[in-house]
Order: sequence, then C-alpha cells, then structure tokens
Amino acid sequence: RAPHIPLWYWAPWQNHVTLVLMLLVCLILGLSIARPNPLSFGGGADDRFDPDHPGILRLVRHPLLLALALWATAHLVPNGDLAHVLLFGSFAGFALIGGRLVDRRKQRELGAQWHRLRDRIAARPVISQPASWTQLLLRLGAGLALYAALLLAHPWFFGVSPLS
Repeated sequence: RAPHIPLWYWAPWQNHVTLVLMLLVCLILGLSIARPNPLSFGGGADDRFDPDHPGILRLVRHPLLLALALWATAHLVPNGDLAHVLLFGSFAGFALIGGRLVDRRKQRELGAQWHRLRDRIAARPVISQPASWTQLLLRLGAGLALYAALLLAHPWFFGVSPLS
C-alpha cells in the first residue's frame, strides 16, 4: 500500500536479468542448503565438513547470504519504485553486511581453527572433483526444480508472472 514513487522505469531487458540471477540463486541454494559449513551461521553437522572437498564453499564462505543478496538485487532491477528499492535494498544490505558480522563472530568462536579452515579451503583448486558426483547432481537438480517451482508459483503468490 506504499505510494508508487518511480525511480526508474521498467524495460523488457530487466526481466531477463532477473531470470538469470534467480537461476543462479536457486543453484547456489541447491548447492549449499543442508551442507555443513563451520565458517558460517547455522552449523548443523559441522563435524562432517571435509575441507578437502569444500564444494561451493571454495567459491564463497557464506553461500546463503550470497543467494539472498543476489535475490534482492535481481528483484531491484525490474522494480524501480521507492518502496521496492527500500525493501530489496534492505535485504541486499543485510546480506552483504551479514557476511562480515558472521566472520567476526565465527573467528571469535573458533579462534585459530577458523583461519586454518579458511586457508585449507582456499588452497583447494577452484574447480575440483566433488566428493560425490551423485550428490552434486542431486543438489543441482534440486536447484533447477526450485527455479521451476518459483517460476510456476510466482503468479499465484505475488500476482506477477516473471515470464511475461
């Protein structure tokens, strides 16, 4: 119910940016959900984390926060009014600042172990063989299924089709 105060106008190319970024968001979520990550928040089953097979953690220490920042940015592009910029901009800012705050907290909690884990993960090749190809394919499949579900459900939940 916020007043519509345009900051920029919609153009057809903006939907394409959102669709591409949201595919990336869903793949990141598929690769990171329920994955042990002792360097970030949450932390279920961190004792099972294998720094020799860090997966997506080799690329980004806080993949869920990255997904949130990309989601918010993707939705800023086609929604150029003040209310949406405040909403999605807040989420993006929270996600970007959150990574630094989580790093500081985890460094205090883990001490020198945090630095050893971070360095061991960073020493791995950027693209390396996964611990399990089956697990990788299942996670990518889950990300693609989430993307498809969001595309199909978006009109019912939010009243706007991302495909139009």
